[in-house]
Amino acid sequence: MAARSKRTSAPTTFRWQRFHPALQPGDRLTVAAKREAPMPVHFSQSDLDGACGVHCVASVLVILGLAKSHALTLSSRRKYGVPADLWRAFADCWFSGCSPLDLADRLDGTELPLQTEVVTADMGDVEQFAVSALSRGELVMVGFTSVLNRLTNHWALGVGSEGVQTGQRAVVDSLLLLDPGESEPVFRCFNARMRHLDGAERRKLARRVSLNRTASYWWYEAPTSGGEPVRLDSAVRIRRT
Repeated sequence: MAARSKRTSAPTTFRWQRFHPALQPGDRLTVAAKREAPMPVHFSQSDLDGACGVHCVASVLVILGLAKSHALTLSSRRKYGVPADLWRAFADCWFSGCSPLDLADRLDGTELPLQTEVVTADMGDVEQFAVSALSRGELVMVGFTSVLNRLTNHWALGVGSEGVQTGQRAVVDSLLLLDPGESEPVFRCFNARMRHLDGAERRKLARRVSLNRTASYWWYEAPTSGGEPVRLDSAVRIRRT
């Protein structure tokens, strides 16, 4: 009698998203506050300022429970407390913006209970650093520049990750962002996404521009700005100590 062949079922494949545990999606993205109504997290950047990094830091302070949203909107008028510390640290670069190392130095100089770690493209693997931290549910500011027009040079706050699970193997292919240049998210935790370019997309892009073999290229997309290829240049992980 012939031996009966064993059937092996194919592993289940599905997509997943993970976010920072403090985030509460709804008609506004909020975090819980002690003895108060939930506080909104998103801060909107204007068309004139270059303070996208500061807006991201403000969101971090709210998410980590170090400041109140309303108080941060009055930072320039406060003399004491975390909002005043934030304004003193970043007021002089409100219109010009700041580099990753400068941003971390300014934060460290505030004596807030925060720990920063910076990785830039010339220091290490920015992609691996950002993906690993976001996969652990941490907050990571990501700095990226446009590939085609060289006009975008921007900060957004990474609040989660997205990917594919096949059996026991999970692969992150997207970073989920809270972008101060975009409108406030409604009934979700992010308002922008960076999706990793696959091989075919990267080759197609290489026919238009000269690509760095070691650089990390992604497709940035958001509701109001459409999509564009970008290069991930830096990441700043911020933890509460």
